[in-house]
Amino acid sequence: MWIAAICLALAGCSGEENEYDALFSASSATPNTGTVFGVWESKSDNTGPADWRVRFTPNSIMIASRCVSDDRKSSKIIGFTVPAEVTEQHLVIKEHGEASEYIASDFKCTIYAEPGERNVEIVDGSLTMGVGESEDHWHKVAD
Repeated sequence: MWIAAICLALAGCSGEENEYDALFSASSATPNTGTVFGVWESKSDNTGPADWRVRFTPNSIMIASRCVSDDRKSSKIIGFTVPAEVTEQHLVIKEHGEASEYIASDFKCTIYAEPGERNVEIVDGSLTMGVGESEDHWHKVAD
């Protein structure tokens, strides 16, 4: 997975709002799935329950995750923005990006993105990034 989350939860976490919350409230009735630019969503339980949102612009990628406690009663949104070159066919992340936060003494959520180029493909409104086993599948939620 070209972005990763590690959510370690033994108890709950609290939820103060931050600048990445807007990605989770962003939605369009019928977003334009013919372009990569906009806000995309993915959900994962691979490294702990998490919801992902990514906003692509031609020069940057904003990445946010809603990490959820194991009991699914508490969550916290963290994120970062990295400089990038984004086109309809590929994206190049220019710098390492990372966000890591202790939500409580026994809950830490870490997300990151590594520099490099990834292929991008939109088929039937679904966005695929990466290659082979590291492919991520996303659906568009806002322009």
